[in-house]
Amino acid sequence: MAKMVKHNHAIKRMLGTLDDSFTGFLEPTKFMSLRLGTQGSLTGVGISIGYPTGNHGSTPGLVVISAAPGGPANRAGVSSRDLINEIDDRSTEAMAYMMQ
Repeated sequence: MAKMVKHNHAIKRMLGTLDDSFTGFLEPTKFMSLRLGTQGSLTGVGISIGYPTGNHGSTPGLVVISAAPGGPANRAGVSSRDLINEIDDRSTEAMAYMMQ
């Protein structure tokens, strides 16, 4: 058990040197807890979105990269390269610039 604690600590320290706020390490027990807590509970409309730059004639705002097969968006007819201009009567143009 002490060997596993040392390994986990070493991994955390190595990842810490990356200086990347999106990289982290979950110890095996925490990882299993996370998997159990999220299993079967996906929510959303089932799309991956991108943020075109608005340069070279592209429309600023959000663009659909892909719609998950069988997901709500796919069933509603949303497909790749569709543009999302508004969400709840709010323009997506500013959202794209804020999220880049």
